[in-house]
Amino acid sequence: MELHVASYSDAGGREQNEDSILTAEQDSCGLFVAADGVGGYAEGAVASQTAVQMFADAFREKGAQTDLQDVLLAVNSRLRQEASGRRRLTTAAAVLVTPERITLAHVGDSRIYAFRDGELIQRSLDHSVAQMAVFRGEITPDGIRTHEDRCVLTQALGGYETIRPELSELSAGEADALLLCTDGFWEYVLEADMTRTLTETQTPEAWLAAMRALLSERVPVYNDNNSAVAVRITKQEDLT
Repeated sequence: MELHVASYSDAGGREQNEDSILTAEQDSCGLFVAADGVGGYAEGAVASQTAVQMFADAFREKGAQTDLQDVLLAVNSRLRQEASGRRRLTTAAAVLVTPERITLAHVGDSRIYAFRDGELIQRSLDHSVAQMAVFRGEITPDGIRTHEDRCVLTQALGGYETIRPELSELSAGEADALLLCTDGFWEYVLEADMTRTLTETQTPEAWLAAMRALLSERVPVYNDNNSAVAVRITKQEDLT
């Protein structure tokens, strides 16, 4: 198995970039994280940077045995302890890829998309008021992008004493492409765009560039921070 990775993080139309990303590989494993410091609160950038640093430290120490849920709980606890009256909040979406499995975990509305043979097979579900409206049948999943309460989160790291990370797992060959992104990205790049550009490109760099070109055509002047990590997974039999 080989991992091919491309990533970027951009402040968009904002003065400060509160997004942070991580791409790390060792011993045929990869850990990828996208975190979005919650807008409107001080220390958002610190919160997202803390999250990715704690993921990096855990992966450096434990490699394939990194427990994504444990890291998310530890980040939440640390952010609450260090806040000192300030609100340090962030979302986080993380994927651990090993030769045996792909583990996905998230808190908040930074998303994880998984693809196979150019088709979307799984998307993480946001911890947001808008996602709750989808569950209640009030709006469609696409309606999240324009819902008036889309940015209101029901879970965020550093925001609550108790959090419940969402976790799922795929077998090693179940997905051949992954996309992690903050809401400033997926708000303007639709799922149909993701799959079309995936099939039209050969590398994660080209895939990400194609999606960013669409984003740049659609965003308003004062658009949000936007970040993404694109991963393509090549199976061993495809290398021979």
